[in-house]
Amino acid sequence: VTGLHCACVVRDGRGLLLTGPSGAGKSTLTLAMAQRGFSFLSDDWTYFSRYDGSLRAWGLIPRLKLLPHSAAFFPELAEFQPVVSGNGEKAIEIDPRRSLGISRTRTCDPCVLVFLERSRKLEFTIKPMPAARAIEQLEANFLADTFEALQPQSGVVRSVVGRGCWQLRYGEPPDVVAHKLANFFASLSMSGKM
Repeated sequence: VTGLHCACVVRDGRGLLLTGPSGAGKSTLTLAMAQRGFSFLSDDWTYFSRYDGSLRAWGLIPRLKLLPHSAAFFPELAEFQPVVSGNGEKAIEIDPRRSLGISRTRTCDPCVLVFLERSRKLEFTIKPMPAARAIEQLEANFLADTFEALQPQSGVVRSVVGRGCWQLRYGEPPDVVAHKLANFFASLSMSGKM
């Protein structure tokens, strides 16, 4: 099992992975995508395993953790008070299924990986990301440090990256980005690119 610092939402059994540094918007976009009909799998760490030659993504913690400023984009969060989370930062922590009626999925076929980058401009620019750069960024967050432990994890990362990597630079509100990202995901599916 390999854990990667990424969120995952699912449509028709296919996973859309969202990754980026803390504050890139993984959790916020996860909620916005879930409101557009995607199922929630994870918002911070997604775990990958191989079974019978097939790669699967898993979400272990059914909670969604949002920074307090997220309530400005989601009025339904106004009733939830931020608490100090395990890493010491204030956040709104909810079970999205129970609190917001969002569907939950435990596993999926990971199909597309999107690296998030916030912009100060109102933009939505998505372009292919070179595999070597994607691998480097994902491996930077590995928890294991011995060569023996890193080898299988590197194999999983290469499998995930091999399914298609994109870099998204955005500066629009989460609902607008989620709409455009959902359309992009659908276009990849219809074109057979995933």
